[in-house]
Amino acid sequence: DFFKNVSFSSSFYENQARFTEFQSNYYKSVGELYPSGNGYNAQNAVINGAARTKPFKTDGFDYAYAFGNVVYKLNKRVTLIGGNDQHFIGAGYRSLILSDNSLNSPYIQGKFRISDKFSFIYMRSRMLNLLRRPFTSSAEAYYEPKAFSTNYLTYKLSNKLIVSLFDGGFWSKGDSITSKKVNGMFYNPVPFINRLVVSDNQVFCLSGLNITYAYSNRLRFYGQLVTSDFKSTGYQIGLRLYNFASLNKALVQLEYNNVPSLLYLANNKRLSYSNGNLPLAHTKGNGFQEFIFRFNYEYLRFYIDLKLVVMGLNDHQNTILNAYSNNKQRNSGNLQHQVYEIGYRFNRKINLQLFASYLYRQDQSTSFPNTQFFSVGIRTGLLNHYNDF
Repeated sequence: DFFKNVSFSSSFYENQARFTEFQSNYYKSVGELYPSGNGYNAQNAVINGAARTKPFKTDGFDYAYAFGNVVYKLNKRVTLIGGNDQHFIGAGYRSLILSDNSLNSPYIQGKFRISDKFSFIYMRSRMLNLLRRPFTSSAEAYYEPKAFSTNYLTYKLSNKLIVSLFDGGFWSKGDSITSKKVNGMFYNPVPFINRLVVSDNQVFCLSGLNITYAYSNRLRFYGQLVTSDFKSTGYQIGLRLYNFASLNKALVQLEYNNVPSLLYLANNKRLSYSNGNLPLAHTKGNGFQEFIFRFNYEYLRFYIDLKLVVMGLNDHQNTILNAYSNNKQRNSGNLQHQVYEIGYRFNRKINLQLFASYLYRQDQSTSFPNTQFFSVGIRTGLLNHYNDF
């Protein structure tokens, strides 16, 4: 922090890692794409919430990534931010609007407190399709860029009920051969205008509604409604219950998500709702129904954490949101992901903990074998890394 108005944060992570078989297969399937005689071939891999990779020994991944921001608080009503990071919108475990599942990206953001009831967030970012351009004069060909816009208006109806409107869009900055300036309407702060005046070959628009309702100090409801050009709609409903059954420091969460197969898919595939070959909203991307149950209880810093994720896949294809995909296989069937964990929290602020966990995964939509994985270690809760897909 510098004085009262300026602050900054910067982090750098260096990793060498091995993962379970289902994770490794997924990371390789969404790898960066290089031109070939028949289109493009995937190389290396991409880790969701992290970075693209290089090989590590025979079966591992080597990758590094950095993020940070600079914050300037102009006054009590205006805050300006610039940096390289991810963003999350919502009160749920998942977000169908904008989540921290993909890669960091450079952005500028303005937060405006219009009144005690109204607030507005204006954000513009540059994102990437990890598809290498065929011609370059540098050591490595550049990826295809695309621009991302966010207008997010929040209205506090009461101390219990908050409603927010989301207007987001991906904007064309060219293709594999040419580069161009983004359409001037990219900078428009008025929600829902762009879809009316700009061609769908130049912009892919996503609209959303985010609602939270605090019934009491112990019970909170939340939900999301998302649509792309009002042709396809997904939704989320959920609740969080605190101090369940008079257990102090206990949490129960129930959540249901429903996303059709074409919700985030643009007519111009280069503008689909993804970044770094990864879905920008829900980690599964498309074509599923999902039920989530979570339970956490802590006593004298010892804790138990349970998570059950059940998905019903319907016409799901894991690379459908990429600018280019060789994978034409669509999957349907049930998938379940269970995690049982016990541990001890040393520091609640950063969630520093010693833990032991057991993961069980079964995917009936493919012939992939069941996964059982035991792990022990020390970690913090500074970052989210999703493996329940």
